[in-house]
Amino acid sequence: MNKIKPCGSKPNCVCSLNDKDDKSYFAPIKTSSNPIPRLKNIFNKLKIEILEENSNYLHGVATTLFFRFKDDVEFYYDESLGLLHLKSKSRVGHSDLGTNRKRIKKILKEL
Repeated sequence: MNKIKPCGSKPNCVCSLNDKDDKSYFAPIKTSSNPIPRLKNIFNKLKIEILEENSNYLHGVATTLFFRFKDDVEFYYDESLGLLHLKSKSRVGHSDLGTNRKRIKKILKEL
């Protein structure tokens, strides 16, 4: 079951479940194999604390270096469609100055 929900109206989030015309949209990743085990290793490498995990879902919290803000990072693998859905969202504040989009790109580059 997908636990990821689309972003709200604040510009401090990116998500593959938002409308394609929305600025917070980030395309899901097409993959034929489940990347969750590899993502778990990447979370550990990037010091993203894992809060919840199962065979097709991973939820962690990343802490920004300078202000120590907490951001939620989620990945869900939809095996039936071969799609990896993702979300990275700041817990506080209005804007994230692109931090969440950069984080997702960094994680996917590691993947």
